[in-house]
Amino acid sequence: MRCADVSADRNTGGQWTLAKATFNGTVTGTITMRQQVFPDGSSSDVALEVDLWSSASRNIPVASLFIASNRVDPVSGMCNTVGDTFNPFNMKLLSSSCSLENQLSCVVGDISARQGNISLTGREVYTDSNIQLSGDHTVVHRSLVLKSDSNILACADILPESQSAKQTFPSVSSFSRSV
Repeated sequence: MRCADVSADRNTGGQWTLAKATFNGTVTGTITMRQQVFPDGSSSDVALEVDLWSSASRNIPVASLFIASNRVDPVSGMCNTVGDTFNPFNMKLLSSSCSLENQLSCVVGDISARQGNISLTGREVYTDSNIQLSGDHTVVHRSLVLKSDSNILACADILPESQSAKQTFPSVSSFSRSV
């Protein structure tokens, strides 16, 4: 018998981008996202480290998870301003072909359609090929929303955790890539 350490094969040519959503309320904990961006502009899949707990009074073991287009209301902390599911490519919501094996046919923000419900009783790790932590379709500065049936349980902003994730979003009246 032989022993060995198992470690991730990391390409040193890219930068790691990290983002985190912290939940405080009926659900507590964090969802941390990591993605490697390479010099040619390509990127790895996103690793989602989910560490969430439902309050004892609610005792809800699982929830659906999605990314909403907007941030949580900064004044009230309520989820009423998060908007619709993040869908930058105008995909058909709840597509019958969306699955873990066919992730590219899914709406970017509909994580549970690809991954299934997430646990609210411990830690889990997922890999997702649709989410981007940088670039035109970044999920950073949007929000994560947890639902049980059609009821929103909790929401939290997705905030940058690394230098390469910090971005500026200037207000411009018009923008075109082709000019």
